[in-house]
Amino acid sequence: MPYYYLFWMVPLMIAVSGIAYGVRKIRHFSRTFFGTDNLIEGLQQEKLTASKTPRSLHSMEPVYMPAIRRDFPGLNVDELKRKAERVLLSSLQAISSQKVDLLSSEVPDDIRQRVMTRIAELKEQGLMQYYDQIKLHRTVISDYKKEQGLVRLTFQTALEAFARLEKDGKVISGDANYRSQLIFASYYLYVQDATKVKDRTALGLTCPQCGAPVTSLGTKVCPYCSSMIHEVNMHVWRLTDFRLV
Repeated sequence: MPYYYLFWMVPLMIAVSGIAYGVRKIRHFSRTFFGTDNLIEGLQQEKLTASKTPRSLHSMEPVYMPAIRRDFPGLNVDELKRKAERVLLSSLQAISSQKVDLLSSEVPDDIRQRVMTRIAELKEQGLMQYYDQIKLHRTVISDYKKEQGLVRLTFQTALEAFARLEKDGKVISGDANYRSQLIFASYYLYVQDATKVKDRTALGLTCPQCGAPVTSLGTKVCPYCSSMIHEVNMHVWRLTDFRLV
């Protein structure tokens, strides 16, 4: 065999050896982490497992419950949790269908306004945001703060759903075939002493019609749209917002 054949055979043999080595490494990696030689199959198995495993919550209940019981002896924390779950579920269903009238009567005006705003944003952009077949896992206390006459209590809720964002029928984020494991934070506010609240926007009050902030506790008419504002009882725990964590 002429020697010039070596000029193309040697590089070819090196390339084949490199490919074979790479395949062996991929199989070893896939076998080690996924229990199968097929990397694609392993990734699919990993995705399926992740879709069935609830996310871990940042529970601070052992730390904050003693302080909450001391500050509010008669407070039913479990009822606050259940209400946060019901409001969250109702809100996500309304967003999925883009129908505000699906919001339950239990949904506070503050959150109702935020849901209406979110639906309007989605419609303007031609998007659909779905949360299908929602399954709640559990809810825990994640934060508890007292500041300038206000008390804030935050819960985290773990849930799963077929969550996705679509445009023109095409999924642009999320997955229609696998469940997403999600965490939402729900925020409660209690006004202990309104005279100590320096920043009135911190009260979390908004006009139920236009969403403008209400900065005065005695306000009866919205200064922006002139809608009537019902007086709010400050000495109760108010659910003011929820967000995806």
